[in-house]
Amino acid sequence: MSHEPGDPGLPPGETRAAGALLSAAWGEPVAVLAAEALRDRPHVFRLRLDGGRSAVLKRRGPRDRARGAFGEAGIELGPDWDAAMAAAMAVWVIARGTALREALGEDDSWGTTTMRPRLLAWLRSFAAAAGRAGTLPRLRALAADLGEVLSQRWPQARVPDYPALAGPGAVLARVPDWWQPEG
Repeated sequence: MSHEPGDPGLPPGETRAAGALLSAAWGEPVAVLAAEALRDRPHVFRLRLDGGRSAVLKRRGPRDRARGAFGEAGIELGPDWDAAMAAAMAVWVIARGTALREALGEDDSWGTTTMRPRLLAWLRSFAAAAGRAGTLPRLRALAADLGEVLSQRWPQARVPDYPALAGPGAVLARVPDWWQPEG
């Protein structure tokens, strides 16, 4: 869903997430009544809240999120950050060879989902990170090709969203049958 200037709102999942974040930050329940993109800044939304309050939500691009969070903490990420992230993600791709082989036969449960969606997510994330960094070109190509082939083989494999953050039509995360909360 695109959000152009004057668009009346955010997707429901983002609206719920904004309300939850504001509630946590302010220590009291917050309801987002409306959200409107600012005319000259379509990634910035004015949130109209209950009690006559308002707040501003600014979206970041995926690549900027990590850099922004570290920058806010006073940590400056150097030019090698993307290459280091690609290398770290490569470990997940390489280390999961056995899990990948097993998932070709049976899709075992792992927490709120199964192995197949997780494997696809790791392959895609690594291929994107290595592409941005311009590193590990052969492993990146292998991961991208494997991800594409397996996505066709497992078309229903999707990493579920947590209900509070889910958008319309999202696959929802479920508490595993074996999990029993404490207390």
